[in-house]
Formats: sequence, structure tokens, C-alpha cells
Amino acid sequence: MKRDDIDNINEENTDDKIEYDLLDTVDSQLLYEVQLELAEEILDEVNGTDKKCIEDYAAAGSLLESSAERGIDDCRWHYLTARLYYDTGKLTSALEELEWCDKHGGLDDDGEVLLKVCVNDINSLGGLYTEYEHTQVMEYITKKFGSISMMLPDPHPTHIYTEIAVIDQMEESPFKLLVTIGMGANRMKIPEAASSYSSERIELVMFLDQKSSSDVIAEACSLLRSLSKLPSESGEPILHGQLYSYDGPVFDSMPYRFCMITDPLIFAHRSFNTLSLGGNDEDTVCFLAVIPLYDEEADYRKDNGPDDLIKRLHSTDWILTPNRPNRCAGYVETEEVKIYGEQIDRASELGIGKYCMASKYIPIDGKEVMFMVRVYPELFGEDENDGEMSGWMFFSKEEDPTIFLDPSSLRLEEINKVCSIDPGIVPYLTMPFGTKLIRRYKGGEFIPVNDDADKDDGGKLPS
Repeated sequence: MKRDDIDNINEENTDDKIEYDLLDTVDSQLLYEVQLELAEEILDEVNGTDKKCIEDYAAAGSLLESSAERGIDDCRWHYLTARLYYDTGKLTSALEELEWCDKHGGLDDDGEVLLKVCVNDINSLGGLYTEYEHTQVMEYITKKFGSISMMLPDPHPTHIYTEIAVIDQMEESPFKLLVTIGMGANRMKIPEAASSYSSERIELVMFLDQKSSSDVIAEACSLLRSLSKLPSESGEPILHGQLYSYDGPVFDSMPYRFCMITDPLIFAHRSFNTLSLGGNDEDTVCFLAVIPLYDEEADYRKDNGPDDLIKRLHSTDWILTPNRPNRCAGYVETEEVKIYGEQIDRASELGIGKYCMASKYIPIDGKEVMFMVRVYPELFGEDENDGEMSGWMFFSKEEDPTIFLDPSSLRLEEINKVCSIDPGIVPYLTMPFGTKLIRRYKGGEFIPVNDDADKDDGGKLPS
């Protein structure tokens, strides 16, 4: 082959390379424009709401990031990036992008509006975490709760700006978490009586089913944000055990009309929910859980306090699901007596007296029966043949010891009421006078206090 032939081949290859480069340029420009069109379409659809935003914001961010090299001098790219920053709560970054567009003459009427709104939002915000505090909170959440997969902005910021961190747990975990960030930047006024166990700064946590729909996530975010603004609007702090009621269901697809604030006991340790800012134990942020409740659970909480209700709840009840078990199903409040479930006429069914004696902790507080003893009716001034007194006396283990020395301090109750509160006593009600039974633990079976007890003593209480 001659030298001229080699040169001719090289010239042909060079022309081909130039043609391919031109095609690559055209293709990359087309790809860039398609990426911006898709990003804009996503942002228009989401429009700053919580619905469907987890996947959509991530997709828009990926499109803008992959086109950043070509878009660095493009006003449209900067404007769309500003919209993404604004919708995801990064107001300062959004303002920087908008100011760049304004400087380079790239803001249309919508851009001018967004610029003014962004400036107003930044100026209207009250207490905010410092950059160092915000970093601490973010790092703490990541360390204690899990990696943050998405930050959801506050679509209606006022004097408090509440972002929501979305934490997707590992695949085998049954829940994901929503955690507020920003509520704790504003200190609450804590009553002196609660100062020993409450923090002036709190953030709120909700546990959601891993498969929760975008609508449920949006409703949960709305609930968290409304709660986060309550202390500043009402002047009342949010504390462990507080109960909040709503006119209708908190979630459209679920029956809960109440929610309660409590420590996130799903983590089983107090140290998991308190952050010391700057290592200062006097300046802490406490993370409290929000648990939606059924009406009966809320009634039980009102009558018995939050701690008693928490004992009834299982760890999985902290996770928001549409059909979790109602742990106080059938609980009904009357003026004085709390009744569980349907009342059945056990007295007639079993052929025993209609009345019994019970400590107040059973008919009023709904406690389980832990002691039961059947004494002769004469002890209460009634002849056995009258048949109205069953002879049964019921105790809960909550009583003052002196109650056993003074039967007059007990309450006369219908035995059917006690049976409705604790159906576990029913199998024993036909046992003879003199029977003395005890439960060693709640929900357990009754056993005789003394196997050698004299069934004719009839008047002695368990010792």
C-alpha cells in the first residue's frame, strides 16, 4: 500500500468522526431537552403537595442532576432546579437559583412570582435551627432511626417551618417512619410540674406500614404539621400522654378519630428518643410518637391515663395500619361504671344471686379481678335463702390493705357487671361458699388460695 492510499483512508475516517460527533451533539441536546421536559412535567404534577412526591421528587432530581453539565448556563435548568429546591424545603438554595436566573434575564412571570414567594417565606419564618443544630438533628435521626430517603417540604410555611423526613427501614422491617424536622427549633412553655420529665424542644414521629399509599403518607404529613404548630398557636405544650380529638377520621381510609402523644416505645429505650444539642444536657430535643386511636381506646385513656393504655397496646400498634386490633374493643363509659363488652345475665344462667361485693377498682376503673372469695350472705346481714346475694367478693390487688378488714368499704354491684369487665371469673362462680381463689398474674387462671381451706369457715377473706 502506498503512502498516499494511507493518507486517503485517514482523511475518510476523520470525516466520519466529525459526522459522528455532530450526531452525538444533536442526540445529547435532544436528550437534554427531553430531560428538562420530563422534570418540568413531574414538578407541575406534584406542585408542592405531599401526594406521590417521594418517588416523583426523586425522579425530577435525578433528571436535573444528570443534565447539570449542559444546564449550568441555561436559565431554564436553573429555574426548574429552583422549583425542586423550593418544593423540597430548601428555600435558601431555591433563592440562589432564582437570583441567578434573574441576574441572567431568565425569569418569566411565574419565576418572578416564585422569587417573591421564596423571599417572603424566608422572611416570615420565625425560629429555625441553626445550621449546626439542623445538622445535628439530621445526623441523630439517621443514626437512631435509619437513612433518610426523602425530605418533604412544608407546603404552607408560617412562623414554623416543618420538614418531614421519610425513613424507609430495611425490607424485612414492617414499618417506615415520618419524622418532623423544625418543630424543635421553637421552644415550648413547659409547666413547672412537668419540667422534670419534659423537654422544651420536641420533634414528632409516626410509624407507617411499609406499604402505605401516597395518600396515607400525605395525610400523616398533614397531621404531623398541624400538631407541630399547635404549641405556638395555642400556647399549650405537647406532652407525653396528651390526647387530641377530631370531628371525623384522621385518615380517610381508617376509623381513627383520636391520636395520642407518647414516647416511641417501639425502640424500648428512653435514650433512643432524646438528643442533646451540642452535647448540652440542658438543651435537648425529645422525639415523641403520634399514635392514632380508636374511640374506645381514647375513652380508656381518659379514664385510666396514658400509661395504663400503653400497657394494653402491643409494639405493632404503634404502626399505622387500617385494621389493627382495637385493644379496648367494647369499652363503654357510663356516668360511673365502665363496662366491657355485652352484659349477659350470668346470675340467672348459673343460678346464683344477682349481687356481689367489689372494690371500686373493678367496676369503676375496669381492673381485672385478682382475688375472689365466696362468703356466706349472712356476713352482709342477709339470709341465705333470700337469694339476692351471691356471696362473691372481688378484689383487684390495687386496694389499700385495710379494705380486707372493713367489708363496708366495698361496693354493692350486680355480678353481671363484674362478669362483663372480667369474663375470666365466670367458670368459678358456682363454686361453694368458702371458696378462695387468686390469680398469680393478669389474664391467668385462678387457683385456690389454700388447698386445705375449710369450706365451712365462710366468712374469712384471703389472707
